Amino acid sequence: MSSIIYLLDSDVFIEGRKSFYPPDIFPSYWEWLKAQAHAGTIKTVVPCYDDLLAGNDGLAEWVHDNCPSDFVLPVDKDSALIEKYASLMEWAVGHTQFSDGAKAEFAAVSDAWLVAAAMVPSPNLVVVTRERFDPVVKRRIPIPNVCAEHDITCIPALEWMRALKAEF
Repeated sequence: MSSIIYLLDSDVFIEGRKSFYPPDIFPSYWEWLKAQAHAGTIKTVVPCYDDLLAGNDGLAEWVHDNCPSDFVLPVDKDSALIEKYASLMEWAVGHTQFSDGAKAEFAAVSDAWLVAAAMVPSPNLVVVTRERFDPVVKRRIPIPNVCAEHDITCIPALEWMRALKAEF
């Protein structure tokens, strides 16, 4: 098992299923993902897990059936995580680059919870997302931008797979 724990954004699953690794064409990817979840190498937070369960495309069933309970990190019982989330909300509201709509969306989606989990003192937590850093974006707050401003390691999904030497 890798000493790094990768915190996966829900888009890694959602976009993977829809666009990059549909299970009927890449079943080995989904078996690998299941193995990573059971090994404890990958985790997510409850709000991202809720995103996964919200779809009506078979992903909810797959996640429910294939990911162990410790794959999901709770966010409501960890006071340090809640404090980090609150600080991210303050940061977003005070940031002049982003539009009010972007700030409202950031407060409503799971992204801030994922980043907050990575901010809590834990060894070797790395955020994984399909989002890209955008230094001039105004209409949304990308996870890589938040991570960059808070010194959190954030990598694209392909880099994560390479780090774990995935082969399909």
